[in-house]
Order: sequence, then structure tokens, then C-alpha cells
Amino acid sequence: MLHETDQLRTMYNWAADVVVWVNDIVSLRKELVAGETTNGVLVLAQERGNGLQDAIDAVYRKVADYVEEFTHARDELALLSSRWLGLDAQERAAVTSFVEGMESWMRGNLDWSRRSDRYQVADGVRLTTDTSLVNGPEGP
Repeated sequence: MLHETDQLRTMYNWAADVVVWVNDIVSLRKELVAGETTNGVLVLAQERGNGLQDAIDAVYRKVADYVEEFTHARDELALLSSRWLGLDAQERAAVTSFVEGMESWMRGNLDWSRRSDRYQVADGVRLTTDTSLVNGPEGP
């Protein structure tokens, strides 16, 4: 029954959102070079009409908010599971392990993304920090 709680579902959803949005941030340069247009940051920039940097900043805020919501739900779940009669130590440990797994998923995605060549090379060409790739030849 504990796996059906709002807190656990909320945590899973927030963790998944963090992974997806972090991926969109770290893959943005590569996808711009490749002409990809389905990156969430680009979609958000188009929707807001305030430019790419505004969208990037908004995504960073989203991720911070999602992590905060995750942490709040985690703390609620810990309190709930400590008071849930009938849960034995092994079941509490399983819940804790699942929660720690979601935390590792979020952090591991970020760490892997920062170290991987996957987002540093597009079609065999090492990416650059040249802003004209983001802004185009005529600027923002």
C-alpha cells in the first residue's frame, strides 16, 4: 500500500521531470548544432518568446523547484512510513532504498551527462562554446 501513496508517486514524477529537464539542458548545444527542435528548452523559449537564456534560466528554476518538492514529499513519506502500523523493518528499508535510488537517479544523470562525450560531440565534430551557434550569425 505504501507504494500507492501520493508522496511516493509525487517523488517518482518529480525525479523523472528532473532527469528529463537536466537532459534537455545538457543536450541543448548538441541539438542546436544538429538542427534538432524538440528540446524542451527550445520549446519553452518559443512558447515564452523571451529568448533562449530566459528559457534556460526557467528550466533551472523548474529543476530546483522539482528537487524541493521531491525533498518535501520524501520527508512526508519518511514520517508516514515511521507511523504506518504493520510495516516491518525490512519494508521500511525497502522504501528507503527506493527513495535513495530515485535520488541517485537524479544525481547520477547529472554526473554522467557532465562527464560523457555524448553532449560534447555532434556528428563527430567537437562542440564549441561559440555563441553564434546559439544566436545564429545575426545575433539574438
